[in-house]
Amino acid sequence: MNQTPSPAALRASIRFQAPPPPFDEDDDALTDLVHPPKITGITGITDTISNADFLRAVHHATPEGARYGVVSFPGNPSSAPRSAWNATAAGSELPDRANTYFTVASYYNDESGGFRRTKKTFAALAAIVLDDVGTKIDAERVSLDPSWRLETSPGNFQVGYILEVPLASAPEADRLMKAVIDAGLCDPGAGGPTARLVRLPVGINGKTDPPFTCV
Repeated sequence: MNQTPSPAALRASIRFQAPPPPFDEDDDALTDLVHPPKITGITGITDTISNADFLRAVHHATPEGARYGVVSFPGNPSSAPRSAWNATAAGSELPDRANTYFTVASYYNDESGGFRRTKKTFAALAAIVLDDVGTKIDAERVSLDPSWRLETSPGNFQVGYILEVPLASAPEADRLMKAVIDAGLCDPGAGGPTARLVRLPVGINGKTDPPFTCV
């Protein structure tokens, strides 16, 4: 997990795990999050995966007519212009030596037929993602095995849970993410799941010098 992947290979280390055993109904809110079919077939094995394959796994049940988006740009995200954050529908290959992000939700076209990541065009939420686990959030508090775990800066992890059935209600998606934040399981700045971007496995974090390769 801590070795820098070859840029030419467009691959990243990513941990996929098999679904956990069923939980009791009295477990905390996160136990309602379910996993898709296991990907590696062996729990705890670290595999490599391309951004394209990763996106297909997360958005495994996108509603008909909806699309999910990606963002890619070089440099430091903290000083990137607002226009750099405009998402485009996924499909083209992304550079591996850039900040790369994807939408956790899918979207229907707007009135002009274009792609926009807004609450108005929201189609469905595909995953719940916890940010800053290991730094702002105590990793011991995240007890449910995730669908993936990605180190986005030294000691700082993004932890994702893929929904078996995407959540098609924007108010319900907002309430679910608010409950996760209120429980102290995610950075409070990570709300707004209907338009949220999170990092892809193949890419860098340009906030540091030299840039950190996500692993």
